Amino acid sequence: MIERKPKLPDALYVHIPFCTKRCHYCAFTSFEQPELIDRYLKALEAEFQSLFPTPQAVASIYLGGGTPTLLSAAQLESLGSILAKFTKQKTNCEFTVEANPETVTEERFTVLKEIGVNRLSLGVQSFNPQLLKKLGRKHTLTEIYRAVELANKLRINNFSLDLMLGLPAQTVQDVISSLQEAVRLNPMHLSCYLLKVEAETPFARALANDNLELPTESEELASFKVMQTLTEYGLKQYELSNFARPGYKSKHNLTYWLNNEYYGLGCGAHGYVAGVRYANTTSLMNYLERPTVRAEEKQVSQAEQMENFMIMGLRLLEGVSFNRFYELYNRKLQEVFGRELQKLAAQKLLKITGDKAHLTSHGLLLSNEVFVEFVGCLI
Repeated sequence: MIERKPKLPDALYVHIPFCTKRCHYCAFTSFEQPELIDRYLKALEAEFQSLFPTPQAVASIYLGGGTPTLLSAAQLESLGSILAKFTKQKTNCEFTVEANPETVTEERFTVLKEIGVNRLSLGVQSFNPQLLKKLGRKHTLTEIYRAVELANKLRINNFSLDLMLGLPAQTVQDVISSLQEAVRLNPMHLSCYLLKVEAETPFARALANDNLELPTESEELASFKVMQTLTEYGLKQYELSNFARPGYKSKHNLTYWLNNEYYGLGCGAHGYVAGVRYANTTSLMNYLERPTVRAEEKQVSQAEQMENFMIMGLRLLEGVSFNRFYELYNRKLQEVFGRELQKLAAQKLLKITGDKAHLTSHGLLLSNEVFVEFVGCLI
């Protein structure tokens, strides 16, 4: 009997943790020290070398941050050289870069296209200038339009816009206006994320002091329902917060939602390889000095894998596959989660259609109540 080698991940996330200024809601690993970017790229190359002694074939690359487009054109070229040295892009590889509108220039976009970027994720957040100020964003509406104009000019046609809901003093009309303006720019993909007030952020401190006016639960629900009208404009919802035109779902993010493994490199990055979830240090100086040392590593048990399969997979509107569950874990989904499925179906939060268990329209609105049923239920 021939022993099968475990399949290596083909999704790659690279974290670029530099910003000109941290936004009021941001809890991501980021630093206002652009003078350290060149040192960071050398450390990143060392981590690549340790992880990929031979070039690794990848189907998706995602440069996130931070603000990857804070790097100069020359620094982006250096990053492209590192990626070319240690990876081989598979046919139709999706190569995404996150960009903040105020950092967009034709020179940067030209270099990004030259190194293989074919998808842009533009951090718009809102088309309301007052809300942008409350968020601590630096860009203007003019800079949003210019970024989209440059993307179209350079034929980076696959671009996604990020918007935020549940913002301080945001009304349902604000949401409607932002969605209409976003649609007018004709993106291939749209992400609409609900604000989560993270610990140790300016928003968290303001909330603790009763200085943050957030929408009510009913207003958030109304905004979520407004989001679902995007289907009328050809942007079909395929995940709780994500909408795409046909053929333009985010391949990279599907890796996470399908609970597949992936590489994560850079300060503060997380990865999931060979059944082990790992995290890199969130200290920039520690990363610069020891980029190959993991801060955390944890073997994921089969019970945790199955729970994650449900929690992440049910975020997708198509739901989770009974056949795929059996192929991965050699267990029948009904036998493992029969009680939870029965309970959620009785509450009309979940429905079984053929090979799939998926959220109902009511379940979409109460998704957190669904997910909590699978948290720690097998441990």
